[in-house]
Amino acid sequence: MVRIAAVLLGMVLWPQSTTAAEVAGTLMHAGKERTFLLALPEQTSGDPLPLVIVMHPYPGSGRGIAELSGFSAIGEREGFIVAYPDGINGGYNAIMCCGAEDDVGFIKSLIEKVSAEHKVDPSRIYATGISNGGDMSYRLAAELPGVLAAIAPVSGGMTEEWMDQPSGACRSIQFR
Repeated sequence: MVRIAAVLLGMVLWPQSTTAAEVAGTLMHAGKERTFLLALPEQTSGDPLPLVIVMHPYPGSGRGIAELSGFSAIGEREGFIVAYPDGINGGYNAIMCCGAEDDVGFIKSLIEKVSAEHKVDPSRIYATGISNGGDMSYRLAAELPGVLAAIAPVSGGMTEEWMDQPSGACRSIQFR
């Protein structure tokens, strides 16, 4: 948990260029083609890798949060895969706003797709995001019990009714 907090702090203070292979991808979910950006570390030990889902603010894009966060370079250096999903019309259907799409289902499908195509450690799947993406982190933790090891929302929030939602033992660290 401390390592994740250090990585997130590093993301904010020291964005870096990347040498990780960034690949644009698509998947069909709920009858719509959904898009994402995937950053794969070039050097791996062959062991299963952690997966970090990084979600953009509203309005935003996966490419935009990749450039803002520097997570691709951190993933390359630390040896983890980063997925940057795109919300429809620049937003996710998170707790307080920004759409009506099944973004929880989309991100679950994204996790399944990345896990099927790459060696992902299912016990080390994390979610983070800024603003609307942070809200989405909370929603994923509540609606996908047992899938995420931890969330780290940045400037995201949850309503009182969501605080009562059931969740699987998912750790969180919050940045305001």
